[in-house]
Amino acid sequence: MIIPFNTCIFYLLYFLNKDTAKKERIAAAVAELPEAQRETFSLRMDGRLAFKEIADIQGCPLGTVLARMQYALAKLRAALAADYSDWKEMR
Repeated sequence: MIIPFNTCIFYLLYFLNKDTAKKERIAAAVAELPEAQRETFSLRMDGRLAFKEIADIQGCPLGTVLARMQYALAKLRAALAADYSDWKEMR
């Protein structure tokens, strides 16, 4: 399974981050996502499910799941830009 770069970055930021304050801000940013995006993000990150599996669970097309993940990552990137200003070029 190939994991997209943005997904890897958030995985590393959240799970390997030793700075408790930053980890809390990441968790808070995830909690602020719309429900469908948060669920998609959580199933992908915490559950490590394939996008097709997430689509089956959510009962929606694969394209919808991919779009939800893309929007979730964009919102997280914007919400965390101040903490990770050196990564603003991340796309």
